[in-house]
Amino acid sequence: MRQRTAFGSIGVAAALALLMMWLGNGPSHVSAMERMAENIRRVTSYQVTLESEIQIGQPPSKPVATTIFFWVAPGSIRIQEKGSESVLAAEDISIYPVGKPGIAINTKAGTFRFVAARQGFKSPFIIVEELGNFSGQADRKVGVKQINGRQANGFEIDARKIDPNAYPGRVQIWIDGESQLLVKLQYEFVEGGRPSKLTMRDFRWNVALDPKLFDPTPPEGYTDTTEPSKSLTERVQIITEGLKIYAEFSGGHYPRGTMVYGDVTRDEIFKMIGIQGQPTREQNRSDQYVKALRANLAATHLNEILRDNPDAAYFGKTVEPKDAGKILVRWKLEDGRYQIIYGDLRSETVATERLRELEGK
Repeated sequence: MRQRTAFGSIGVAAALALLMMWLGNGPSHVSAMERMAENIRRVTSYQVTLESEIQIGQPPSKPVATTIFFWVAPGSIRIQEKGSESVLAAEDISIYPVGKPGIAINTKAGTFRFVAARQGFKSPFIIVEELGNFSGQADRKVGVKQINGRQANGFEIDARKIDPNAYPGRVQIWIDGESQLLVKLQYEFVEGGRPSKLTMRDFRWNVALDPKLFDPTPPEGYTDTTEPSKSLTERVQIITEGLKIYAEFSGGHYPRGTMVYGDVTRDEIFKMIGIQGQPTREQNRSDQYVKALRANLAATHLNEILRDNPDAAYFGKTVEPKDAGKILVRWKLEDGRYQIIYGDLRSETVATERLRELEGK
């Protein structure tokens, strides 16, 4: 809200005091979260430890997967497993040079596979760089404490204010009182009916990182296990079939949002068909479960398209099956044309000019 105080009537000292209150202790147009975001936008590199914890089994255990995440401007990424005991996939090193195809390496098996460049949507819970786009305020302060010898101010915020497509949950963010940069982030949520937690800690900002960390050259002697990509026809068929199933289960809408995550969508589908947590043996054999897997496969393909393609968009937040002439999802093809899937799940490939007409641009 814009302040309309008449400074001439209260004197210079009082006016300065009021201004300081406005910029500091009072309601501020620049929140601590936004100051942190502004400083993140200036960062040239960082290294952070990620811990992913999920409660499994009875009695419950909480295995922790630990990885080290490296980022260097303008956006090259390396994700590296820490230690030999991991609950992650077998590939323990992933490298994504900015704007170029990357590589996933399994050092235990001596294999690698090439992966598409990640030029599309990035989740702030994995790519800290994306927190630089945050705008708004935290929901509440949670105090001050020492973290790694630094005084940090804590804030709590609804996870979907950071990433509206993620699991609902609470996020605690701790900001260095001096540098105004992130010191620790902890995100608690429920995945597959199981309490889960993602922690980012031990941040090192603006560190010198060896360019070789981001080199996607396959290790000598390793075996290439890259699989051929699915054809456009196959991919469109998988997506349209799965979205049809999702709309059937949901009572007439598609996954609502601007991004589609496979795990979040899976849990939504399971909830719709009455599965809580891990499916039972009987549920695994049901027709509904088989259809749910096809819907989840569609979500996985949508996630890859939106993650990898810099000119992809998904409009499930507003477009429904009844919207025959509206674009539900579109992405750019290698030949410069666009693949479109409409609200009624018809599909076609169009030139840029036709896309602009359809989107009213």
